[in-house]
Amino acid sequence: MKINLPVPSSVLFFSLLAVLLFCQNLYAKEDGLVGRWTFDKSANAAEDSSGKNNSGKAGAADVQNNPACVPEQRTDWSGPVTKMWIDKAAKQKAAEGSIDVLFLGDSITQLWMKDDKWPNGQKVWDKNYKPLKAVNFGVAADRTDHLLWRIGKGKMIEGLTPKVCVLLIGVNNLLGWQGRQGGDTPENLAAAIGLILDNLKKQMPDTKILLLGIFPALEPDAPVRDKILKTNKLIAAQADFKKVYYLDIGNKFLPPDGKIDKEIIRDGVHLSEKGYETWAENMNPYLLDLLNNDGRGEMWDTLKSK
Repeated sequence: MKINLPVPSSVLFFSLLAVLLFCQNLYAKEDGLVGRWTFDKSANAAEDSSGKNNSGKAGAADVQNNPACVPEQRTDWSGPVTKMWIDKAAKQKAAEGSIDVLFLGDSITQLWMKDDKWPNGQKVWDKNYKPLKAVNFGVAADRTDHLLWRIGKGKMIEGLTPKVCVLLIGVNNLLGWQGRQGGDTPENLAAAIGLILDNLKKQMPDTKILLLGIFPALEPDAPVRDKILKTNKLIAAQADFKKVYYLDIGNKFLPPDGKIDKEIIRDGVHLSEKGYETWAENMNPYLLDLLNNDGRGEMWDTLKSK
């Protein structure tokens, strides 16, 4: 015999409340991180029947169901690292009067700085970027959702007005780092990087953003290689070469056969000191043009046509 037990009204009330709170947290409208990606109908104007946006940006549906776009606060060791970068930047700004270049990213960016455990690019940084009044806000193991939290509720870049922001993010998303099983799709990652760009433009309206293509990772037959290529193609379309400039130097880290050279990419993902030298050598002409020539150099013409 089937017995239907009445559900207490209090249970129904708190269940509904939990759903509402979840939805509020998911869209996080108050953070300004979703913005037109979720709610602006014009963002969908170029979408075709597949739901993808032909302008190079993902449509609203991609963001709403996209974990790479939902700001997530990490509760591990990264908190003190973030505070250390913020405090260091404040001291540097007080001493030098300004911060002209800001680096944002994950461990590949963080390891520009000295680390007792791993090879790093500190010497290369001191030679190339210390004179440019640069600061490094890279945090190891970060995905786009972590960076979205840092530059949003985390207030990591609050009050900063650099001339140029160098952004390299996404390999941890594609590799499925920190429990993201299977990794994010190139489409989802590109949408998340678009959100980061929108947030940076909103908070630092006078800053030019140098968006770097994701560097090569693992061997040529690894699935992530193809995902990196697809992601880079999508994010390249987000550059207007007025506010956001796109630069892909990934092939500079690889020999002609495309295999990983461990003297440059030491473990298949992270760079050696020689790798940081390669990064600086190939990025510097473009970075210096943004700093000193407002991005008007002829070197950008070839990139605009791609």
